[in-house]
Amino acid sequence: MAERGVRIEMDQIAIRRMLRSPTGAVGRRMILRGQAIAKRAKELAPEGMRKGISSDYTGNILGTTVIIRSTHPATVFVIKGTKAHRVTAHGDYSLHNSATGAYFGRSVWIPKKDPNDFLGKAMEEVDL
Repeated sequence: MAERGVRIEMDQIAIRRMLRSPTGAVGRRMILRGQAIAKRAKELAPEGMRKGISSDYTGNILGTTVIIRSTHPATVFVIKGTKAHRVTAHGDYSLHNSATGAYFGRSVWIPKKDPNDFLGKAMEEVDL
């Protein structure tokens, strides 16, 4: 009597594509999650920072990488918070808010700001 057997072959290329390619199942899910995190971070961030928050991805032989980015120059100060401090002009001019046109003088006292880790909160809240 001849032996019968079952032979199982795994398609390594298909598995690699599924796990590492941006078009594979894992890559697509990571990209969607990154977009959802960026959207939630925009909702949690101060109004002036929202337009600079984005999500992008790259794919290479190691896999898919998703990057959530905030381009606002004060992002780190909002996330970590600041101690109360004085800001002084370094020239012969007054400190001012160019958006509102308000002038404050050569030296301004900035109160303490509590941390607002909008990016960390967004990453914790988003569940896909």
